[in-house]
Amino acid sequence: MPTQETVRPVTNSKFSSLDKIAIFLLSLPQSEVEKIFSRLNAHEVKSILQRMMALGLVETAQVENLYLEFSEAVEKLINKPESFESSEKALGKFPPPFDLSEGMIKQQEIKADDLSETLKNITSSSLAKFLQNEHPQTISLILSRINPQKAASVFIEFPESLAIDVMNRMLTMGQVQQEILKEVENTLKAEFEDFLTPEAPRDACSHMADIFNAFDPKAEVKFMQGLESKNSEAAKHVKELILTIEDLK
Repeated sequence: MPTQETVRPVTNSKFSSLDKIAIFLLSLPQSEVEKIFSRLNAHEVKSILQRMMALGLVETAQVENLYLEFSEAVEKLINKPESFESSEKALGKFPPPFDLSEGMIKQQEIKADDLSETLKNITSSSLAKFLQNEHPQTISLILSRINPQKAASVFIEFPESLAIDVMNRMLTMGQVQQEILKEVENTLKAEFEDFLTPEAPRDACSHMADIFNAFDPKAEVKFMQGLESKNSEAAKHVKELILTIEDLK
């Protein structure tokens, strides 16, 4: 008697939380996307737009599986007695809707990830290998000034102890004096001219949250646990800024 073939579901474990949000929004009508974006702040919108543009080919089965994951998450939320009260509190944190005209979205897209072209031929493993010979404080300065997706790929290549040390330094180094910054940039100009951005990075927690958004779920959990043991207060702030599919409910 022939046995029934077991169909293995397509999993989305390789996608980060931000990837899932980007895929989900790409499958919706523009009008619905604008409604969701109106609930987010400008930084969150920019992060999502960057991931939308960076996504490669996504299989239909993966999109369907993502919808299933989302519907199950919503169902769990609805079945929680405290869900209405917590939703009211969450909505209270959203800023007023802002202009999301087509022109603004295009402007965000133009600004998104302008380092991708210069970094595409430089592997994360090569960059990580070079950086491991530098002082952790120098590493933290450099990784705070490259795009979060590239930084996340570099962190994956680091030994865990070094990665957590550098993350903590990035979150606690504060404002770097321009003289020191200039000296470091001049010293490393030959090696890192294409990696450094011309502007100082925004606040450390937001940059670190973008890096965590680029991790796959397994790496996100591993590094967050390490960061919590190293600096629980900073880890808490980063957690609050990490985008998850919960933010779309």
